[in-house]
Amino acid sequence: MRLSHTLTDVGKPSEGLAYAKAAFAQAISERVYVNFAAGNLMRQAIKTGSLGAVNEALDALVDSTQVPRTSDCALETDWIDAANALGADKDLTDWVRAVADRKRE
Repeated sequence: MRLSHTLTDVGKPSEGLAYAKAAFAQAISERVYVNFAAGNLMRQAIKTGSLGAVNEALDALVDSTQVPRTSDCALETDWIDAANALGADKDLTDWVRAVADRKRE
């Protein structure tokens, strides 16, 4: 995931997103830190400025909530306002925020 940040920081957001997708897929495969990888995927998708990339990542995040895990962190939502500003599916971002809030209780 660190590589995805670095690539984005040096002006290669599409390449950064590709590495974020790979890290997310690996997290799902290994059933660990899926929420952490999903948050990174969302932030990297937002940095591309592409609504299509954001909605694709959002769909993947929603699908990942059904993945059993052995270890994970809380579902991160710091990216939601930026996703909404790009025009992301508001129903889905509201759903993600509600799920995250329920898990924190």
